[in-house]
Amino acid sequence: MHPYQLDGSNMKVVHGGAQVVRSEECGVGSAVAKANAGSDPLHPNHPFSGCVRTPHPALRTPHVSKSAFTLIEMMIAIALGLVIIYVAVAGVRTASQTISVANRLSLENSLLRSGYYAAQEQLDFWTNLDDPTRPAAERPLTRITSGHGMPFTSMNALRDAGEWPQQGTVPRFPSSGGFCQIMPRPPETSPPDGVAEAHPPASTSGWEDDQGWDPTVSWSPHDPRTWTRANLAEKWIKPEDYACPGVLPPVMFGRYALFAYTGTPGALTPFTIKADTNAPVPAAPATAPAAIGVTYSGYPTDTVHHWYYRQAKALSKAMGYAAFCEYLPPNAIYTWYTDTSVVPDRGLTAGGIDRLCVEANTDFCNGDGGQMTSRGIYRQTYQTSFGYLNPLAPSDYNNGAGGAVTDSDLAWWYYKHFDTDYTAMQPNLDPHATWDGVRDLKWFLGHLNFPQRQLVLRPSQWPDVQVSVGRFIKNGRHLAMAKIRRVAPLTGEVIELTWSGLGTTLRGARQQRLRDGSGWARWDNGGTTIDANLDTP
Repeated sequence: MHPYQLDGSNMKVVHGGAQVVRSEECGVGSAVAKANAGSDPLHPNHPFSGCVRTPHPALRTPHVSKSAFTLIEMMIAIALGLVIIYVAVAGVRTASQTISVANRLSLENSLLRSGYYAAQEQLDFWTNLDDPTRPAAERPLTRITSGHGMPFTSMNALRDAGEWPQQGTVPRFPSSGGFCQIMPRPPETSPPDGVAEAHPPASTSGWEDDQGWDPTVSWSPHDPRTWTRANLAEKWIKPEDYACPGVLPPVMFGRYALFAYTGTPGALTPFTIKADTNAPVPAAPATAPAAIGVTYSGYPTDTVHHWYYRQAKALSKAMGYAAFCEYLPPNAIYTWYTDTSVVPDRGLTAGGIDRLCVEANTDFCNGDGGQMTSRGIYRQTYQTSFGYLNPLAPSDYNNGAGGAVTDSDLAWWYYKHFDTDYTAMQPNLDPHATWDGVRDLKWFLGHLNFPQRQLVLRPSQWPDVQVSVGRFIKNGRHLAMAKIRRVAPLTGEVIELTWSGLGTTLRGARQQRLRDGSGWARWDNGGTTIDANLDTP
């Protein structure tokens, strides 16, 4: 067949074995174009050059799809994937943090609960100061140092050491089950009409001679032995003032030691007074009128009361000043007429009152107002406080510094007062001064509420929980301050819970402990298994 064949309006072109269909729309070029194009159908001017060439179906290659992401689509897909991954990771991390926080809070709450229970146990059993399950070497508050006992020294040990000798009928009412009953003093019997009353009454004969602690006898208000017979206006005056002709007699209102005295009745010390207190003061002591010697003899000695004064004097060096205030009745007057002072170098007043009881600004008496007279618990703790300091605190504890506590340190801590009122708010600006109110108050509080860790060998990521219970007497009130402190290991954040607790008194805590050896005393309401405790004579 000829390479170019026209068939009506269509033309079939056979060229190199391929069939090309060209419709009339291809048109025929001008004569000039035809002439220029020649016979080459691929020439641009050839009449068939614009025709669509379609290969024969048998010669077509299979169709292959080559679709793919564009760059923008790929970037969008990657971004969406990253967002989904970020959201998923954030969710997992949030869930992990939530679980970690929940576990941490649960751990902290558990430790705080444990600390609260430990504080309540200390309020009831005083184990932060004395643990009866520990060996004697680890119980410093049970010892006797320089003639002074500690809060957990047994009455039996004080008796054996000669610090509080026992005399008379002690105990007065021993029961078959032990020393669990506190009995009042029997009332005095009135004699029949016309019969002289015995002195002392037969029902109380020998009661004034009792010495040593007797846990079976209560200090009943109707018991004459418990009454204070003292001149509350009698002051401590320097000895050189006694001889001064212009002063009043040292005993202006009588010699109260005639009625109550710790020593042997009839052995009162004499003294001298000016002949006429209304006479004008002479120009020179040499011209003073002659003094008159005053002696005391011939008065009845069988009516002298000495039980209360002996009890108070012995208690003042038995367990410390805080315990001294706790064991005496709340309305007791801290004074006694005696022949020797509790502190040997302190001496007595002219009438025989122990200077420990009246001299201002000493270890026992505060200096509030410069008071030089006998006083009770409120005045004694108005400006200052007595406290039960923790023997585990360092001796010079101030922000964690200091060395180990010695028995001498404890004897000093428990036999002195501490400024806890307005004087404690006054810092001393003198850098060389030994006194500083703010520093001393901080020292006192640090030794009262000395923190003790609940878990010493805890993991480093666990919070540090510390517990402390401090006991002190202020304004006549016995206070127990419990404290729990939590310290976060990473941030150092501190959470502190403080409350005033209700717990056992020292007397109750002493009765919880065995008298001999270590351990807890057994108590039974039936009275059959009561062990001897620290208050058992």
